[in-house]
Amino acid sequence: LATMGSNRETNLKDDKAALEAYRQNYESKKQIGAAEDFRSVQNAARILMRQGDYDEALQTIGRVNIEKLKGVWSQSSRMVRAEILTKAGRKKEALADYRVVMADENVRDALRKIAEEAVKTIEAK
Repeated sequence: LATMGSNRETNLKDDKAALEAYRQNYESKKQIGAAEDFRSVQNAARILMRQGDYDEALQTIGRVNIEKLKGVWSQSSRMVRAEILTKAGRKKEALADYRVVMADENVRDALRKIAEEAVKTIEAK
């Protein structure tokens, strides 16, 4: 379902069908734990953000317990949440998420750089 959602989103440019596939992948699960689950939640949240539905996007990314996660899924989910918060005008909260990613000594350099650039952009406004 995660692959189907990705195909519908990127190749077919059908966000509605992609969102449906992503949701089917995670909505029935009590706990998000597999890579496909994380990807589905993150991609669904991004689609909702693009559609301007920030509350639903935040609720969706909230299915991932970011505060309890470690490693790449914590970092990438936090980045998605920060992006949604930024778009929603909740800059203080977004900055906090970006700074947590930047402070993580295990974060990939590329992700740290994206977080640093986002912080600079937010602070410049």
